[in-house]
Amino acid sequence: MTTAYLAAATAAQMVVPTGKGDPTWLDNPALTDKFVPAIFETLMMTGLSTVFAVIIGTLLGLVLVQTGKGGLTPNKGIYQAVSFVVNIVRSLPFIIGIIMLIPVTKMIVGKSTGSLATVVPLVILSAPFFARLVETNLLAVDPGKIEAAQMMGASNRQIRWGVLIREAMPALIQSITTLAITLIGYSAMAGAVGGGGLGQMAINYGYNRWQDDVMISTVVAIIVIVQIIQLIGDILSRLDHSSHPVRRRKEKHHASSLSRSYRPGGRCHPGPGGLRRRLLLGCFGLLLGRRHPDRGRDPLAPREDPYLHQ
Repeated sequence: MTTAYLAAATAAQMVVPTGKGDPTWLDNPALTDKFVPAIFETLMMTGLSTVFAVIIGTLLGLVLVQTGKGGLTPNKGIYQAVSFVVNIVRSLPFIIGIIMLIPVTKMIVGKSTGSLATVVPLVILSAPFFARLVETNLLAVDPGKIEAAQMMGASNRQIRWGVLIREAMPALIQSITTLAITLIGYSAMAGAVGGGGLGQMAINYGYNRWQDDVMISTVVAIIVIVQIIQLIGDILSRLDHSSHPVRRRKEKHHASSLSRSYRPGGRCHPGPGGLRRRLLLGCFGLLLGRRHPDRGRDPLAPREDPYLHQ
């Protein structure tokens, strides 16, 4: 009897999936209680992973550019060693890599599951990917600017951070945006092995319990996060990164002053100070009954030097 009952229950579970008849949408505790925390976990994993991956990937990319052919300090051995390690890590699928790095994650964090533990494999597996992006962006910088900096006596450190990084900043911001969006997808895949966040919520409730409302909500949340990150990246990449903000303001003020100081046709504008001086002299001349030498002249026209005719 017991065996028959268990068999019938198993058959019923196969016919009626788990989750059928569960509360949906605003009545679903999975959405009302766990949806918002899952979003914050995803943002935390993505944010921390992006920061550390950018730091490590930028350093690796600089090493690849500086030691590569035509770099500041070419070194074939170092370049090939770093490039070999970067290619090996990049070739690992994320799911396999996160399982292989479980001992490393336990050693660093003390556990292998959860949102914080997921940051470790995210950084290790994405930093080489960003290093190649940095290398591509820095190699696209005009070599003439590097040669000009070298002729002016700039050191390698000044060229790295003052020329290469600054000139490639718009492309680097786009690469950081691509990295952040990629990490969102990685964090969702990490939910399959207990990584937390929206990925784990979608698998536990949307897939295992057939709760379509949870699946739809998590997908929409991920789409919105990706769109916001891409929008921010596009805005930041369009900014002027050629110089310091204070220096840019001074250059802009100087350029506007020059544009006001010159008139079309090549004649120089006397400026507000010179115009006021001429008007005051004219007023004093009228009060004293004398004719000002500039009377009847265009106040904006340049004055003749009397010594030229002597």
